[in-house]
Amino acid sequence: MEVKFLITEYFNVKVIQTTVKGEITISDRNEIALKTIEKMREEKISKIIWDIREAKFAYSLVGSHEFIVDIKQLGVDNSDYLAVVYFNDKQRHEHSKIVAYNRGIVNLQYFQDIDKAIEWLVSK
Repeated sequence: MEVKFLITEYFNVKVIQTTVKGEITISDRNEIALKTIEKMREEKISKIIWDIREAKFAYSLVGSHEFIVDIKQLGVDNSDYLAVVYFNDKQRHEHSKIVAYNRGIVNLQYFQDIDKAIEWLVSK
């Protein structure tokens, strides 16, 4: 697994872009999420691109469901905005999007186009 953290600016808005490539376990996912949130707090950045277009999940749909349910326990609050960019496992991400919506989590969105993810983030 390969992980990159990049702080960049799009239209004068600072964003942390976390890119994950290769197989990812629940433990890996949680560790990466915690490191990303730590960087957010250190740098006073409230917007994240979680780029998982080249990631392969070594856990079930239930693991993705639980991540959404527990996202606030990881340190994400209502002033943070997360754009998840994916190519694979559309069913998994559609399910996660519905779980987020049903739980009133409106600061988390899923995209298959990184430009649309950036556009959404900078509008917040």
